[in-house]
Amino acid sequence: MKLNNKIFNKKYFTRWILKTVIAYLFAFFIFKFERWFYINRKDKKIKRRLFLTSGNINLINALTIIKQLNEKNTEDILVIDSVCGSQMFIERNLEVANKHNFKKIITLISGNILFSLMLNNIYKVDEIYAHTNIVYSKLVQPFYKEAKYIIIDEGLGSLIEVPNKNNKYITSLITAKYLNKLDRLGWNNQYQQLLDIHIFRNIVNEISNKYPFDIDINNEDKVIIFCSAYYFKQLNLSKEYFYNFQNSIIEQLLSKGYKVIYKYHPRESDNISLPDGVMKSNCLLPLELYNLNVIGILSVASSVSIQPYHYWKIPGFHALNETLLSKLDNSKLSSFDIGKFIIKDYSLNYEELLKVNPQEYSYIELRNYFEKLFQMNIDKKGLLSENKKLNQIYNRYTHIVSK
Repeated sequence: MKLNNKIFNKKYFTRWILKTVIAYLFAFFIFKFERWFYINRKDKKIKRRLFLTSGNINLINALTIIKQLNEKNTEDILVIDSVCGSQMFIERNLEVANKHNFKKIITLISGNILFSLMLNNIYKVDEIYAHTNIVYSKLVQPFYKEAKYIIIDEGLGSLIEVPNKNNKYITSLITAKYLNKLDRLGWNNQYQQLLDIHIFRNIVNEISNKYPFDIDINNEDKVIIFCSAYYFKQLNLSKEYFYNFQNSIIEQLLSKGYKVIYKYHPRESDNISLPDGVMKSNCLLPLELYNLNVIGILSVASSVSIQPYHYWKIPGFHALNETLLSKLDNSKLSSFDIGKFIIKDYSLNYEELLKVNPQEYSYIELRNYFEKLFQMNIDKKGLLSENKKLNQIYNRYTHIVSK
């Protein structure tokens, strides 16, 4: 007897649908009961705080906030969303997280963050501290409607990325306010709270002592750290052109008499061709976390041109030229385009390094000179939120993102 495939498939599909619906209904009622239990718990005097972080600086900022608030009767839950991070990345961040007595730590490598919270019985929280990942604001926040939602600074990207002030569920942004100038585009200052830089530095010093920079730097060496990047596609450049451009800058610095350390990007291969005489670093932590005796830190276009000066007074330099700052296309506008203009305005062009003969000055003299030059440039600038040009670009960007 021949089977009628259409009838068989229809019956099989119908049974599968029924089983699935029953399973989901069962899970739904279990979930509702668990949620009711947590909402009506007896320990309501204990404040539950959920910290959604991406690790590294974002995690350190979360620890800084905890110490800064210094609240009692709290129960803190931490999520480290590593975005397919390595085992070493996760282990290192777990060590950092152990500086605070978290009730629970969840590491997320991939998958749905809300499902992970549910599987860990996180049904009720009073406050959410999250980085700017739009997935969190769209997925996690609506589930915890009663909770206050606070954004944690995670670097220059926090000044640009959505969500913006028009999202009514956001209570505030806790930010480093880099250089005392870089507040958040599109926000009124009344929504912003300052991160305590002294607490941040204390935490970072403990961590960097455990994971020191991987190259010994002599105080009298005139060292420039060239921090690589992995964004040649965002700059609309070929990989070959980008690395040739980087190498040409490094060669200029070497010929001038500086020593150069090349800091690899985490996603970058360590077998790329570099000029002779360049020292190579694969340090375990972000460069911003090291207070180094160097003349400055240089990158084509990166937050390391700004943040180390805020933390440690290390001058930062960029290599943006007219080609890299080409006319913006509305249809392709990204947060990276806005970041380029911020970096250009609030850091020094690397050509300032070439105007000085490092052989004629000591390390201290050079470092002091470029610190003063960097500060003079900053003093001439207004607040980021008051920059009309950048606000116009930002408004175009948020319009494109919201479509």
